[in-house]
Amino acid sequence: MSTAAINDQVLQGCADSQIVEFHAVASRNYDKAKDWADARGIPTAHGSYESLLRDDAVEAIYVSLPNSMHVGLGD
Repeated sequence: MSTAAINDQVLQGCADSQIVEFHAVASRNYDKAKDWADARGIPTAHGSYESLLRDDAVEAIYVSLPNSMHVGLGD
């Protein structure tokens, strides 16, 4: 997960889940990721997306992109 504003809605939507655990957040700026994670009780912050991908504790990643950046099948 990144520090995008939409992710607060993702966290809220998953709050009652018995199977979802947010382990880490990533940003191109470590301090921003750390502040965002601390404010939301997420234990791990990464200063790059590559670092997040190398995190062995991460099993799935939510990629938040603006709709204009989504690519449909066949594009």
